[in-house]
Amino acid sequence: MKRTLLVSAAAALLVFAAADCNESSCAGLKRYCTQCACAASRAACANDANFGDEATCQATLDDGSQCRLDSSCGADPSSSSNTSSGSGDTTGSGMPAVGLSLEVTHAVVTSVIYDANQYPNKAGNGNQFLVVDVTLSNKDIPKVLSQQDLFTLKTNASLLYPPSYHSGELPKPCPNVGIAPGGSVACQLAFEIPLASQGTSLSYDDLMGATATAKVPAATVPVCQQAEDKLNALIAQQAPASCINAALTKCSNQYMAATTGGCASNKACLAGCFQGFSKGYCGCEAKCYKPGSDCAASFDSYLSCVAAALPASCG
Repeated sequence: MKRTLLVSAAAALLVFAAADCNESSCAGLKRYCTQCACAASRAACANDANFGDEATCQATLDDGSQCRLDSSCGADPSSSSNTSSGSGDTTGSGMPAVGLSLEVTHAVVTSVIYDANQYPNKAGNGNQFLVVDVTLSNKDIPKVLSQQDLFTLKTNASLLYPPSYHSGELPKPCPNVGIAPGGSVACQLAFEIPLASQGTSLSYDDLMGATATAKVPAATVPVCQQAEDKLNALIAQQAPASCINAALTKCSNQYMAATTGGCASNKACLAGCFQGFSKGYCGCEAKCYKPGSDCAASFDSYLSCVAAALPASCG
C-alpha cells in the first residue's frame, strides 16, 4: 500500500501512530499493530525520500533491527508450556508470529559435571548444577546469537543466575554462532544454584531487543547420580566394604548384561575407570558407553538396581 510522502515529520508521526494502534488500518504493517513505541521510527522512515512507502519501511526496519517489538508482546512466561516466545510473538490478535521461540525440553540436577577427559568438576558446598536442554529458534529477526552468556535462569527464590562456565564442558554446549531467520540451535546450559533451589524460567536477551522466556520443567536426577550419591554417602560413613559389596551383588545380573555379549568391550573400560572410583558412575558411563545405545540402557538398568540396593547406612 503506497502512502503519499509527508512533508512534516510531526504529521507523519501522527498518521503512523494512528495506523500503528488501529489494527484495522495496519495492512502492510501488521507486525507493528501491538506496539506504539515504533511509530517514531516508522514515521522517520516514511518521511525519507529514499523510501516513502510502508512496505519498504517495514522491510528496512526489520532488516536493520531498528524497530523490534518489546518482550511485553510475547507469550506469558507463567504459562504451563515449556515453550515461549518473545520479541513480538502473536498475542491472539490474529497476526503472524514473529521473533524468537525458546523451549526447555529437559532438566536434570547433578553434583558434578565431567569434562571431555572425565575430570569431575564439582559444584560448591551447598550447591548443585541444574543442566537444561534448550532450543532457540529464530523466526524472522535478521540475526540473533546463541552464546551462553545471553541466557539467565530464574529460581523459585526469584534469584537470577548466569550460566556456569562449566556449561562449555557439557556434551552439547551452546555454540557461539549467529542464527539466521528460520534457523535454530539446540544445546545445553548448566547453572550452579543452591541445593534447595529449583529453576522456574529461562530467559534469553541479546541486549538489542530480541528476547524470549520459557518455563523450566521439573528437574530429574540421573540414575547414575542417584547411585553415585548413595555410594559416596556410605564411603563417607566409612561403611564396611562387606556391606557395600553385599548390596552390589544383588545387581550382578544387570552388570553382566551391561558388560557381556554385545557390550563386552565396555567391561575393560569400566574396570579401569572404576579404579579408585575417582570418576564415579556418571563419569565412567560417559567414558565407556555411547549415549542412547542398547548397552548404555543396560548400564542404566544396572545403576537403577544399585541405587535401590545400596542402604542409607550399614549399621
